Amino acid sequence: MPIAPLPPEASFVGDGTSRVFPLGFYAEFKAQLRVYVNDVEQTTGWAFADGAVTFVTAPAAAAQV
Repeated sequence: MPIAPLPPEASFVGDGTSRVFPLGFYAEFKAQLRVYVNDVEQTTGWAFADGAVTFVTAPAAAAQV
């Protein structure tokens, strides 16, 4: 039985000022993404355009994105 490929992932560490995080893989729509900060899914407060997630407010320093 073939094993299904895992979906692509990108991870970052917040610095308290950066709001834009380039994915490094192709996604066409925001609905294709799940965004987490410190293991909590973010359903609002971010947008997706031009291959990057942009937060309204920068994730805190040392936050896992």
